[in-house]
Amino acid sequence: MIDAKALAPTAPVDSSSVQMVRDYRLLAKLGEGGMGVVYKAHEVGLDRDVALKMLSPKLSGDTEYVQRFYREARMALKLDDDPTRCIVRGYAVFEERGAHYFAMEFIDGENLEKRLKTQGHLNVGDAVRIAIDIAAALDYAHSLAKPIFHRDIKPSNIMITVDGKVKLTDLGLAKAAGDDMGLTQLGTMAGTFAYMPPEQARNAALVDGRSDIYALGVTLYVLLTGAKPFIGRTDLEILEAKEMGRFEPASRLIPEVPVALDRILAKMMAPEPSQRYQTAGEAAKALAATGLANATLNPDESGEGPTVVDHRSAVRQRTPPASSRTPILITAATAATLACGVALYWAFMHQPQPAQHAHPVEAAPSPVQQAAVPPEPIDVILARAIDEATHNDVTTASQTLTRGLQTHPEDPQVMRPLRELERGVLILFQYQTPEETSPVEPLWNADGVTLTRRDNYRFGIVPGRDCYVYAYQRDTRPSVARIFPNPHYSGEMNPLPARQLTWLPSISGEPRSWLHLDTAIGEERFYFVALTSPLQDPDAFGEQLIDDATGRDADLQRRLDAYVKGGAPAVPCFAYERQAIQVFRFNHK
Repeated sequence: MIDAKALAPTAPVDSSSVQMVRDYRLLAKLGEGGMGVVYKAHEVGLDRDVALKMLSPKLSGDTEYVQRFYREARMALKLDDDPTRCIVRGYAVFEERGAHYFAMEFIDGENLEKRLKTQGHLNVGDAVRIAIDIAAALDYAHSLAKPIFHRDIKPSNIMITVDGKVKLTDLGLAKAAGDDMGLTQLGTMAGTFAYMPPEQARNAALVDGRSDIYALGVTLYVLLTGAKPFIGRTDLEILEAKEMGRFEPASRLIPEVPVALDRILAKMMAPEPSQRYQTAGEAAKALAATGLANATLNPDESGEGPTVVDHRSAVRQRTPPASSRTPILITAATAATLACGVALYWAFMHQPQPAQHAHPVEAAPSPVQQAAVPPEPIDVILARAIDEATHNDVTTASQTLTRGLQTHPEDPQVMRPLRELERGVLILFQYQTPEETSPVEPLWNADGVTLTRRDNYRFGIVPGRDCYVYAYQRDTRPSVARIFPNPHYSGEMNPLPARQLTWLPSISGEPRSWLHLDTAIGEERFYFVALTSPLQDPDAFGEQLIDDATGRDADLQRRLDAYVKGGAPAVPCFAYERQAIQVFRFNHK
C-alpha cells in the first residue's frame, strides 16, 4: 500500500509541457478545478483510453489532500468487481516526479447537473431508471465485507454515457466502515450540504448506507422537479427543514410525477435513518415495483427537454452560493457556528428573461385588472391545520402549515406547530362549559385561561415521532396526580405512535376523554414530559413537581436524568424549544 504521508513533492511535473506520464499519453484536458486537472489519456500498453487525474501541485505538499486523493483511488480499486458496472472503475494510482496521478475509466458522456441546466428536469422514466441503477451500485458497495459509503451522491457525480449507461463518480469523500483515515473528525461536516442527511450535516463520521439512500432521494427529487426539496434562507433553516422532513411533494411541482413516487421519496428522505429504507437494495426494489423506469436511457436529450417552469413561490427561487453546491469539509468551529445560527444566506436566482421575438407582439387587451389575492390570515391557516390534526390527518395538517410558511415566513404561530408535528410533540387543548365546547387549539395559545368548577377539559397529543409522554396535574394543595399514562385507566400506552392523535383519558376510570375540575380553587398547573426514553419511576418524578413553585424551574429538566430508564440522558422530544418539559396553567374559580 502506498504511504501518502511519505510522498514528498520533489519537483512537480509541469503538465503543460509533458506528453507522456509513464505509460499514459496525454490527449486532452477534460477539466480543471481546485483539486487538480483531469486529462483524457491513452494507456499505450493496454491500448485503452483512460481519465488521468493529477492532484494540483499546490496541494502536493498538503498531507490531508494527498491522503484524500489516494483514498479515492483505493476505494475505486476495491469496487472494481461491481457487478452493476455503474461505479467508475479505478485502474492505477502512482506518484511520478513529485506529482500524484490516478488513472480511471474514461466516461464519454455528461453529468446530470449539466443535463438539468439544459432540460430543467428529466422525464419520470429516465429519472427512476437512473435512481434504480445508482441504488443497485450502492447496494453492492454497502454489502462488501468492509462496506463503503459514498457520502456525496448528487447529480454532478452521476454521468450518462453516450450509449445511455449510468455511472457513479467521485469517491473522494467515500468512507469505509470503521475507517476514517483521520480525515473526518467529530464535529466536522463532509459532503454537499443540499444533498446530505441531517446526521451527516452534524457529524460526517457517523454516516452509514442509509445516509447515501437519503442523498439519492434528494437527487431523485431534483431530477424529477429541477428543484431542491429543502428550502430556507440560511443553512440552519435548511437543516431544520430536513430534521422536520418538510418538503413539497414532487407531484405538486410536476403533475406527471405519480403519488407513488412521493411516498418512496418521503421514505428515502425521512429525517431519522431508522425510518428510511434500511438498504439501497430495498430502495431499488421499491422504485422498480412502480413500473415507471424506462428500459434504457435516451443518451442525449440536450435541448429536447421541457423548459424550467416556475412552480413555486418566490422563496423557492433561492439557490445556495457556489460554495454549498460543491463538496465541502467544514471544521468543528464552523459547524458549531452553523449550529448557533450564524449561517450563510442564500442568494436569489436571476429571474428568467422574457423570450425575444423577431417582431413586437402586442398583448391581448385585458378589460379587467385582477387584484392580487391577499394571503390567508394566520388564524385561518392554524385553525384548518389543527382541525386536520384532530381528525388524524396529520400529513395534510403539515402540508397546510408548510404552505402557510410561504406566505407568512418565520411566523411562530405556523412554525411552532409545524415543527412539533414533524419532529416534536404537539399538545392540543379543549375545554367544555355547560353552554359550549371551545375550538381545539395548541396548548400554548390557551395558557392562562380561566375555567369554573362545572367545566371539563382535555388534552390531545400528536407526536411527530415515537416518544414517551407523561402528564402530571398539580393543584394548590399542593398535590400531584399523574394523568397520563393513568395507572387506573389507560395502562401503559407508551411509546405513543408517531403522527397519531391520542386524547388524554379521564382519571376517573370512566371510558371518556374529558377531565373534570375538582373543588380546589386556584391555579391548576400541568406538566407534560416528552422523551425518547421511558422514565424508570414516573410517580417518583411527579413528587419532584410538588416543590416547584414557578413551573419554570430549569433544574426540572436536569432532574429528569435521574429517572430515565437505563441511565440514558433525558433527550427532549419537544422540537420548537428543544425542551423535555412544557408547563401549562389555567385559573380555577
